[in-house]
Amino acid sequence: ALLARAFELQLLSLAGYAPQLSQCTACAQPCRGMTLHFSSRLGGLLCANCAYQDANAIPIMRGSCELMKQLQKSDLPHLTRLRASDLNHRELKFVLSSFIAYHTERTLKSLEFIESLNA
Repeated sequence: ALLARAFELQLLSLAGYAPQLSQCTACAQPCRGMTLHFSSRLGGLLCANCAYQDANAIPIMRGSCELMKQLQKSDLPHLTRLRASDLNHRELKFVLSSFIAYHTERTLKSLEFIESLNA
């Protein structure tokens, strides 16, 4: 499942749609706290002060966000060393599928294939 998330993130980067994960997309300040908000519309994380700017922003745990940062810059051999909880997997799958659907207005058929390999 992490392979699929890494594929999504790296494909988004190549297409020019990499989500902003290091600071708030609205105010450019560092995001603090254990629960952050991810806005597909605004392109990444929102801090607690700016979360009101997108009523559809998705709450996401800091650990899931940190994992996304790692996946965004990891190469394939490094992926085997990363570990994630079931919650991390669920959050990343939901956040990234929402983000991709918002920006492309479709799902990725190649992603469905990668998911089937993990089953």
